Amino acid sequence: IPFRAPSSWTRLRTTRLTLQSLHPCAVDVTFYGTTYTEFYIGSNGDVTFTAGSSDFTATYGEWASGMPRIGWAADLEPNNYGTISYNGLADGFRVDYVDVAEWGSGGMGLISYSVEVSASAGASITGMTEDGTWGGTPQCLGASNGSLGTDPGQANFDALFAGGGAGAGAASDMWVDAAGGMI
Repeated sequence: IPFRAPSSWTRLRTTRLTLQSLHPCAVDVTFYGTTYTEFYIGSNGDVTFTAGSSDFTATYGEWASGMPRIGWAADLEPNNYGTISYNGLADGFRVDYVDVAEWGSGGMGLISYSVEVSASAGASITGMTEDGTWGGTPQCLGASNGSLGTDPGQANFDALFAGGGAGAGAASDMWVDAAGGMI
């Protein structure tokens, strides 16, 4: 059963979704070794576990010390620009953020990507595109087990991609890049 974020969503909105009740094929998902029966879709770009987040000022510190999460978080405006949709998968879920704009930009700073958590894909952020007009809104991109994980220091995805791939680390490490503009 597809879920679509309503146009009535405001700046600080999360929606809790329980996997078993939303899709007849849905199963619980594992994220950083913990099994979850529900997750939260945030209007500001991240998918969280254990609690929703109504914070629109993404910071590295909250990703290191807060609840487990994955995605790309910033101050977004999905109530006026773009769509957020949920799709149940046979072995997990996918959340699609499509052409969602930076808050207060009048429809500029569009970003699209998908967050998938499933047995077959693990935890991934895919299909990321942006329109090249992002302003200076702070943002975080990546995956973190929050206060349950380890913090090896801020990731630099530009350097990782330029170097040909991901680095080594502990299974509990967070992988989060943060910036005052577009990552």
